[in-house]
Amino acid sequence: MKRITRLTLAAAAVAVATAGAAQAAATSSASFGNLVITLTDLDPNDGIAPSLTFQVNGKPSISGQTRSFGDERIEHDYVDTTVGQQGALSGSLNDVLASSKATVNSVANLAGFSSMATTGAALSTADGYGLYSSSAFGESPLMNTFTLSANTRITVTVDAAISVQTTLGYNSAIGQDEQANASLRLLLGPFGPAGTDLNQSLNATFAYADDGSIIGQSASWSGPISVSYSNLTAFDATGKFNAEVSVSGYSALAVPEPGSYAMLLAGLGLVGWRVGRRKV
Repeated sequence: MKRITRLTLAAAAVAVATAGAAQAAATSSASFGNLVITLTDLDPNDGIAPSLTFQVNGKPSISGQTRSFGDERIEHDYVDTTVGQQGALSGSLNDVLASSKATVNSVANLAGFSSMATTGAALSTADGYGLYSSSAFGESPLMNTFTLSANTRITVTVDAAISVQTTLGYNSAIGQDEQANASLRLLLGPFGPAGTDLNQSLNATFAYADDGSIIGQSASWSGPISVSYSNLTAFDATGKFNAEVSVSGYSALAVPEPGSYAMLLAGLGLVGWRVGRRKV
């Protein structure tokens, strides 16, 4: 009788596993592309041609991590930096429940790059969830610095894109939420607190539907962005530039589908029927 009971319970468990759980997931992406640097002569009559001279050029770098939490904890990290401002730099991780990727196409210019991108994703099961993060920098460990000619404006323009999404949003049974974050940053200006510091970020967690149920969120944005710095003096001026894209997020434990509970009850009912019949 015990053997029959164990086999039937196993069958019920298989039935539930077949029905599955609502797969939770969090994803993020952020990128810069098509970078253009423009110099504008603010006083054509001063006899000074617009010019830009690099002083300290940092090296593009990337970093990232993934974590998978379940029957066992799996952790991976990566950090990489280019030898100089040249070539492509890429790093990626793919764990059981999380992935992370960062890339930089490095060039010898003020920004240190022509394009950069980061992505990440976290999945989940009924007994496990994931976490991710990744970042890409146009320069590291210091900002790029430069000398700008008198009466000259420098403008840096890039095509930017950013997106975040969660699916489950929140597991109310255990009080665990999902998060998906992405951010962009461009900083250009003189040394000190002055200058243009442009930040764009998005975040997704959970929301309530019209029927009161909890759902995930999604948001995205794309378009050109620019920062500028004007040297309005009659002398050369020094400045700094920094660029960064980054993502992070984590999933929540998946919630069993309603059908799973029905199949579990059916399986347990079958157990009772077979046990009762065996006793007779």
